[in-house]
Amino acid sequence: MGLNIFPRIIKEQLCWKMKLNGEIQYTPVGVQLDAGFGFQMYGLFVGRVISKGDKHELLGGLGIHTLDIGTFIQTKAYLGDSDFELDTDRKRANAIAPIPGLGLRYLYAPHIRWSLSARVDFFLNIS
Repeated sequence: MGLNIFPRIIKEQLCWKMKLNGEIQYTPVGVQLDAGFGFQMYGLFVGRVISKGDKHELLGGLGIHTLDIGTFIQTKAYLGDSDFELDTDRKRANAIAPIPGLGLRYLYAPHIRWSLSARVDFFLNIS
């Protein structure tokens, strides 16, 4: 399972009014911000049947999930058409965190071709 929101770009431009040598001049100035966020989650679950009947099954078990989070930001700014431009390097940050879990799964099959299932997972906080 994963979600990636890459990139998100925000651009703003306006004109700066300045007086130079008695003349009024309009100089374009602008800022651009690129930013993004994403995560991936991987899971492994090992379970055992707690209760089993002709039409139902209840399972319980332990699992481990790995959460990989990443983000970046980059900015650009300019003054004038091409007189002055500032461009920063793209800054990135990543973190990987293992998360233990406890889970229950229930399966009910009222007919041979139909089934209903439910799943509950709890992430454990081990400090």
